[in-house]
Amino acid sequence: MKKIIIGINIIVLIISSIFLIDYLIGSKNNKDTYKEISQLYDEEKTNEESDYDNKIQKLKTVNRDIVAWIDIPEVLQYPIVQAQDNIYYLDQDIHGNSAAHGSIFMDYRNDVLKDENIIIYGHYMRDGTMFGNLKKYKREDYFKDNQYIYLDIGEKTNKYKIFSAYITEGNTDYLKNSFLSKDEFLSYIEKANEKSLFKEEHKFSGQDRLITLSTCTYEYKNARMVIHGYLVLE
Repeated sequence: MKKIIIGINIIVLIISSIFLIDYLIGSKNNKDTYKEISQLYDEEKTNEESDYDNKIQKLKTVNRDIVAWIDIPEVLQYPIVQAQDNIYYLDQDIHGNSAAHGSIFMDYRNDVLKDENIIIYGHYMRDGTMFGNLKKYKREDYFKDNQYIYLDIGEKTNKYKIFSAYITEGNTDYLKNSFLSKDEFLSYIEKANEKSLFKEEHKFSGQDRLITLSTCTYEYKNARMVIHGYLVLE
């Protein structure tokens, strides 16, 4: 009996080691992939006649599904892809390779130029990559010190100020990208404000434009960490 228990423990250890090694390899590959594309994004123009008009157009040479670049200073910087559904990029990297980290992706329903609410998804990764750092917005000091989201959509870069961060169920109605009326939109914003762990005062007009970031969290089954920001007009 003792030998059986020892044997089972050895098997469990081997399986756990395999999963750990696989995760570490995936984590390194993910970091290398996004380091490479970050270098491409940050690369300065060297030839005005031959280079692309904007950075997003240049990134489309890597993957035509790339539609934007998200930057929260000191928090995260990634290309954003958009597919024909919200499933494909859950386990595919920006090169279309199978990857547990997936990609940062925009809701397939979104029109980034028209919709009142741009919704962006990313996995919560324990190595801090993808949307793993969004968990830090559960702290009030972090919420106040890291309030701006920049979204480069090619022709321009939109600046959003974070006004709400909260945990909610994954099956709630926070994933709305457009609204039938001004009142409906203002009601959506009011609910987002009420749910926020911390308060950020701002008077909304109903003509606002929002960005919503969504990732998993583990306070309870099917929980989500949600961040909302409003477009800052400069």
